[in-house]
Amino acid sequence: MSSPPSLEQRRIRPHSDFESTIFLLRTTAKTFNVPRMDCSYNSNLNTIQFSLEVPGVRKDNLRVILCNDAVLRQRGLQVWGFTIPPQLDFGRNSNGLGHATQPAAVDGLLSSAADPALSLRFGYGFPPAFSIRERKHGEFFRFFPLPPRTQADSIEVELIAGILTITVTCPKPLTLAEYEILEQDLVIN
Repeated sequence: MSSPPSLEQRRIRPHSDFESTIFLLRTTAKTFNVPRMDCSYNSNLNTIQFSLEVPGVRKDNLRVILCNDAVLRQRGLQVWGFTIPPQLDFGRNSNGLGHATQPAAVDGLLSSAADPALSLRFGYGFPPAFSIRERKHGEFFRFFPLPPRTQADSIEVELIAGILTITVTCPKPLTLAEYEILEQDLVIN
C-alpha cells in the first residue's frame, strides 16, 4: 500500500478538479478576494449567522471547512472557493490539469498560436481585454473564529441566490461573573 502524497507533492500536482483549478488560478493571479459579509448573533437561539456574497459561484467551486487555526490554535471556519470569468473556458487535458482555451475564429479569421501578434491584436490571452471590468474573478478566502468546542453537526450551510448562509449553534454564553474571572490586566513594560 502506498503512502499518501506529501504536502509538497500536493502543491505540485493537485489531486482534485477543485484544487487543480485553484492551482491554475494561482499561476495567473497575484491576489485573492475577500467576499463581503454580514454577521449577526441571535441571543434567543444562541446562534451566529454569517451571510457572504458569492455571486455566480457554483457549489462545486466552493468549500466550507471546520478546522483549527494552526497559529492561533483557535476553532474556526474557512470559506474557500473561486469564480471563473464567463469568457474563459478551462479545458482538461489528459493529465487532469486545466488550461485556458481561446476561440478558434474571430470575424472569420482563424487564430493561430504561431502568430502571437495576431493573437494580441484580437485580444486573446488571459485575462481578455475589457472596456469596463467591475466584477471580481479568481480565488476567494475568508476565516471565521468560532467557539472552542464547535462541532460539524452544529453548523448549517446553504447557498441560495448567490448568498452563502452559515448558521452556527453556539453554547450558552458566559455570565458576567464568569467573564470577569477570565479577564486579566497585563503589565506594560
